[in-house]
Amino acid sequence: MALLQHTVACFKELIPPLDSDEIWTDRRGVLLEMKSVPWPSPWECRTCYPDEHVIVYSVTPMPERTEVNYEGVWPKNQFVAHGTVAFFPAGLPFVGRSVGGSNCLLRCGIPTNYFEELIQLDGRWTARQLMATADITALSVQSTLRRIAEEIVNPGLASALLIEGLINTLLVDITRHLDGWAHTTPERVGKLAHWQMQRIEERLENLAGGLPNLEDLGDLCGIGSRQLMRAFQATTGTTVYEHIRALQLVRARRLLVRSDLPLKQIAYELGYAHAASFSAAFRRESGETPGNFRRRQRGV
Repeated sequence: MALLQHTVACFKELIPPLDSDEIWTDRRGVLLEMKSVPWPSPWECRTCYPDEHVIVYSVTPMPERTEVNYEGVWPKNQFVAHGTVAFFPAGLPFVGRSVGGSNCLLRCGIPTNYFEELIQLDGRWTARQLMATADITALSVQSTLRRIAEEIVNPGLASALLIEGLINTLLVDITRHLDGWAHTTPERVGKLAHWQMQRIEERLENLAGGLPNLEDLGDLCGIGSRQLMRAFQATTGTTVYEHIRALQLVRARRLLVRSDLPLKQIAYELGYAHAASFSAAFRRESGETPGNFRRRQRGV
């Protein structure tokens, strides 16, 4: 069956039958849209965002074999996987394709002048830098986007102020991710093998009683702690500490909403020595106490 061809200039034109489920804008011109998208099966499209950089976060799993190729920068048949989070630079046409399906997306449109003041790339993107945009695996980025999506769907007190702050955090984290790729090469910084990342993730599945140190994680991977730090950041775009912190935050929200465990027990499960340390860390990351978050999510 031949692929369904589309030529589009923006996200709305790509799926014209759908209106945005939720739309949010701020004074800087940032546009957030939550959409439920029934992709054709299969499909291929050419897209360009002329006036904005676009961050796409897949709230639900992406359809299988969703891939992108930057025309004129990468070889014609070189497609890479579109991850849970992808960043599309303004003015760069790309081809997207997939076997089709449906999912829910959060689309963040960032005005070019605002974001380029941070990344300082003047619109010039190398093939290697673009490799860093298609699949952003940093948990700090994914956690922030998940928080933005939650706030758009279920806004609380001072929601606009919170979203603006989260957008700032998101842009800084993505800038760091892109900057890390811009200043490294595959020859200078090696990445962790799949089995090494799997061992780390398996160890981090259980944080109860205390966090592992770098030496412990390095031993699991058969490398020293310094090499682990460099290789982990090259692989994920974030540091080991930031990765663990993001994991703690995601699990904390889940436990607060889905369980009746007291804060002391949740703190222990997440590797904190004291409930007060957990509460302070949660408030620093989320802007509210664990108790307030639990009550708000439960509508109390």
